Formats: sequence, structure tokens, C-alpha cells
Amino acid sequence: MPKTLKSRTALPTAALVSAALALGGCANQNPDETRETIGMTAGAVIGAIIGAKFGKGTGSTVATIIGAAGGAYLGKQIAAGLNERDKLLSDQTTRETLDDAKPGETRTWSNPDTGHSGSTVAGQAFASAKGDNCREFETTVDVNGDFRTATGVACRQTDGSWEVVSGPGA
Repeated sequence: MPKTLKSRTALPTAALVSAALALGGCANQNPDETRETIGMTAGAVIGAIIGAKFGKGTGSTVATIIGAAGGAYLGKQIAAGLNERDKLLSDQTTRETLDDAKPGETRTWSNPDTGHSGSTVAGQAFASAKGDNCREFETTVDVNGDFRTATGVACRQTDGSWEVVSGPGA
């Protein structure tokens, strides 16, 4: 089972501020640039969270910076090829997988307009430290033969929706 983040204040707050600043510039961009900016920002946040789990002291800071840079690059590359319909299909498939797929079960999506596709594999369900119903998942996106895979954890919210707490989209 994945561990929950020990600090849910400093890093998430910095990530949200960074995301708000980065996304604030999206209003005057074309849709492709906006999608890339969002992907880059999400990737940076995810990479920073993952990087922060490694090392101690200065080593942790360096790992966080490296994780943020690597995540930003990967996030931008993935998002650059996805259009709004691709994103909608991917999100819908992930939600349905989290809702009712058995561990190890794969759900797929495909957009005939772009030729892009993807899949989400359901992982194990577990209770978080706060008692939330959470689930591991792995998602793969194929953009013109370029396959990108990421893993994550999502927890069900009181309104029935899922919040990704680590991995893609966190």
C-alpha cells in the first residue's frame, strides 16, 4: 500500500501557488499552448512530490527540483498531443475504472478523430490514514505511437468524485 504524504501543507501550498501563477497566463494562449502549460504544471507538481520523498535535507531539495523538472518535461510532452476530447475520454475511463473495476482489470479509451488512445488499470483499494476509500491505478496514453505510463493513487471524496492524491493530475 502507498504511504500518504506526511506534510499536506507546505508542498501542496507551494504547488497550488505555482499552478495558479502558471495557469494565470493561459487566458491569452491558444488551446495547444494552454494544454501544454497545464500538462507541464501538473507534471512539475507530480515530479516535485515524488522527488520530495527521496533524500534528506539538501538531498531532498535536490531530488524535489530534479523531480519537478523531469515531471514538467514529461507532462508537457504528454499534454502536447492530447486534445479536449482525448482528455475527456481519458478522465471518464479513469473514473469508471476507479469506480468499479476489479484489481488488475484494464479499461480502454480511443478517439477515432485523433487516433490517440489509452488505458487505465485498476489497482488495489485501501483505506487511507484518514479513513478515505482510496485506490491505486496505472494509466497509459498513446499519442501517435508514443506511449507514456504513470501510476497514481486516488481517494473518493464525500460527493462521490475521485481526487488524485499522487501521480498524474495530483
